[in-house]
Amino acid sequence: RRREEEQRRREEEQRRREEEQRRREEAELRLQSTQQDLQSARQALRSEQLLRQALENRVNATTFEQFLQSCHEHLSVPLAFQPKKSKSTKGSITAPKARYCPTTLREWSDFPHERDDLFGKVFHLLHPPKSHPLTVFTSPEGLKTIGNLACRRQMGSELDLMRYERFAVEEQVISIFQELAKLNTDSLLPNLGLGVSFENHANTLDENPGPAEQARRGWRPRSDQLCAFRRDGESESLLFVIEYKAGHKLQPIALKDGLQPCNFWEDIVQAHVIPEKDNEKERATYNARQLSGAAITQTFDYMIREGVEYGYLTTGECFVFLRIKEDDPATLYYHQSNPVSDVTKDGKFHLSCTAISSVFMLCLMALGSTTRDQAWRSRAFSTLHTWDVDVEYVLAQIPEDEMPRTPSGSTYIPSSPLSSAGKDQPQQPRRLRNRCASPDDLPRDPASDSSDGGNRGWKWGDKRFAVVMSPPQPPPAKRQQPEYQSQEERRRNREPDREYCTQRCLAGLASRSAVDPACPNSHLHQAHSADGNHPISRGEVAQLLEVQLNNDRDNGCRPLRLHGARGIMFKMTLSQYGYTFVGKGTHK
Repeated sequence: RRREEEQRRREEEQRRREEEQRRREEAELRLQSTQQDLQSARQALRSEQLLRQALENRVNATTFEQFLQSCHEHLSVPLAFQPKKSKSTKGSITAPKARYCPTTLREWSDFPHERDDLFGKVFHLLHPPKSHPLTVFTSPEGLKTIGNLACRRQMGSELDLMRYERFAVEEQVISIFQELAKLNTDSLLPNLGLGVSFENHANTLDENPGPAEQARRGWRPRSDQLCAFRRDGESESLLFVIEYKAGHKLQPIALKDGLQPCNFWEDIVQAHVIPEKDNEKERATYNARQLSGAAITQTFDYMIREGVEYGYLTTGECFVFLRIKEDDPATLYYHQSNPVSDVTKDGKFHLSCTAISSVFMLCLMALGSTTRDQAWRSRAFSTLHTWDVDVEYVLAQIPEDEMPRTPSGSTYIPSSPLSSAGKDQPQQPRRLRNRCASPDDLPRDPASDSSDGGNRGWKWGDKRFAVVMSPPQPPPAKRQQPEYQSQEERRRNREPDREYCTQRCLAGLASRSAVDPACPNSHLHQAHSADGNHPISRGEVAQLLEVQLNNDRDNGCRPLRLHGARGIMFKMTLSQYGYTFVGKGTHK
């Protein structure tokens, strides 16, 4: 019996051990299952985090580098042009009739270096080396939406191109300026100021001029031209001009073959002989030169008249950046750029070559420049040739099969054919002549002075005194460069910005009575007086001021940026005598 009990105890212990083993195995299985569940949960959480991060990266603000990449991908690459001629604007390039043209055309070989140098400074500010890059720019998803809207319509006209450039380039450039304005840029970008603004018209007295006024101001920016302005507080000043040309009118191959370093006046404007049709290569080169020459002459003319150093022409696909140096207004420097191909030309992604980056860097260059004064413009007017030829009509005679095309093996891909030209019209002989056009800012037709929009002209008693700008003397038969004087030298010789004379002083001037001792300029008045009275009359003030302004319109004449319907207010100072008062400029 004792043995039986021992046997039973051994069996019970065996069962307990087996039960404990089973429980341990079950616990291990449960633990493994729990660990697997935990691992799965961790993987799911990680996947969710990665997905959330990816979504946040697409919808949240991004870095400058990612911003440029996304802009190029979603805004530049998808750009397409209207392939159907029936849906594109008719006609050819704008004719540079009676517009100032360059004498020499040279490559702007320093542009890539200057652009890349400025890009490095901007990148340093937005990607500081000792901290995280700033994530302040529009997200890739936001840029994709903008791209879908901007590129939804195929480009068939300058108006289409202007709308595209507004959203795809100019607004993005402004956003970069806005972010840089929040940083300390004095050491790297000292001329940044408050950035730039883009406007599709120049500042004029009349936003809706009549036909006569349009003819008088024919050189003013048109609907296919934009002006970039320097923002400085409440005031703005012109930086450079932008010219839009529809892609079907000015194809990349026309720019590639047509823009080459040359004597522009002799090789293009004075090209009297048109190659025969059987000489296809020379004929194509001739057509390309006339097309591209007409286009850049349009922009060059605006740059000269507005006195700006920089400008650019764009078809959306191609950009031609332009520069006129202060000491050589007859030479136009150019740099061609095709952002889509330039960005990846050697297998690398060159951020500085994107359309937005190139335009932004041109803005920075322009911010470091100074608008040329009237003396510089007058000197340029007297030395430059004008292109007096109806290029648009001549190009309209070019048959469709002679229009500039993309050759086989070329890296340029045409977006659409050029507009068809009439084939049955008789070809007219070219008439080219070298002459100098008179500046558009000379006095023209009489204009009423009845409305000032609230800014009344200043008058003594019941009389008004006008200063009439005399036309410049005709240029000599042979064009000679006048002795060059820099703007800085001319600026040093001009009247300083003086305080206004007192009302009592000006009243005394009208009656030739005693000088007001409280006038801040009384010492200058009395320097020419023998008896303490005003040394000259109000009429003599007008006469002397006319002589002064005809010699240098920037001397003693500062715009106040206040205008009515027909006039603009100026701060006037008569040299030597110091008389300083408000004057009004208007059309004669």
